[in-house]
Amino acid sequence: MEEDLSASKQPCAQPKVPQCAGLGCDKPAKLRCPTCSKGGITDGSYFCSQDCFKKNWTTHKKLCKRETGSEKKTEAYNTDGDGLIIQAQTSAWLKHGLSGLHRTLEAQLSYFRRRPYLENIPDMEKKIEQGLERKLRGDFCWSLTFTPAFFDRLLFEGFLPICTDVSDQGEVHVLLPKWHVERCVLNQMSDLHYSKKVRRRAGRYTLTVNTDINQVLRGVIGQHGENWFYKPIRQILRALHQKSSKHHCRTFTFECWNEDNKLVAGDVGIVCGGIYTSLSGFYTEDGSGTIQICAMVKLLARWGFSFVDLGQHLDYKIKLGATMLPRSQFLQKFRSARQSALNPMTENQRWNCKELLSSSTEDSNAETQ
Repeated sequence: MEEDLSASKQPCAQPKVPQCAGLGCDKPAKLRCPTCSKGGITDGSYFCSQDCFKKNWTTHKKLCKRETGSEKKTEAYNTDGDGLIIQAQTSAWLKHGLSGLHRTLEAQLSYFRRRPYLENIPDMEKKIEQGLERKLRGDFCWSLTFTPAFFDRLLFEGFLPICTDVSDQGEVHVLLPKWHVERCVLNQMSDLHYSKKVRRRAGRYTLTVNTDINQVLRGVIGQHGENWFYKPIRQILRALHQKSSKHHCRTFTFECWNEDNKLVAGDVGIVCGGIYTSLSGFYTEDGSGTIQICAMVKLLARWGFSFVDLGQHLDYKIKLGATMLPRSQFLQKFRSARQSALNPMTENQRWNCKELLSSSTEDSNAETQ
């Protein structure tokens, strides 16, 4: 589970009126190229007068035709290879294009000037090769690319991508790929600790996997608020929930049901090779959240998972047996385990939570007073 970013939100100011794009002219712009206006292009499209526009038309028309082509329109929308469109910004901001919006945010908000910008997969790979792991100060990079393919690759590299809305009105979403300075992990499945009370109560509950992602997401938002689970993130998580050979990672959900067959706890996360990364969870009955987490870990251990990535530090995670790993150690462990080829059997199965907590003899030391 990641932190609430609402306290750090800042209003995003509207872009300033640009100067004339005419060669050698720095007068305030009053007119805009009609072709650029239709294509949603702002850079180099404003002029101080009709005469200035005509004088510069020979040069401007080349830029105008190129920038209003299909490549520029696609860039503004965040499209994936399968045609899925993730609209992370409102139409009022899409007209600036991603590159224009990038420059605007970087110019107006110091938070983004101090952090690396990851434009796309090749740009991310280049920065990693150039030592991003060593150079990154703090936890965050940032990006405006909201596609399942990019999100998937971030996850494969050990990032935990979260999201913020810098406009505070649902207008401008920014992706924040997070490489924690320290990551909270259940280093070995046998490190899990839970009380006898948890085990006794577990018999009232059953666990399912990938039964209803929408209901789990509603539960998470119902307990924590939208936080960083904004609509673009929910769209991507649903896309990665589908089985696909082109993605390294897949969204998983774990659902905990009571005796009345009511969903009372759940977890949404990512499976990447032999690692499960928990993104967030919820519970509606006292104790059901702990039972769900413990049963989930036991099931993951049964399937052969190496460890569980729990994201940021929280006290309850440490009480369950998690430890903190520095970024370099976490990434070394993560890169080794992501190559595992596991195939969990999840469809149409239901496990009793108490049976899961009692199932493994090698974890007999997990139970505590």
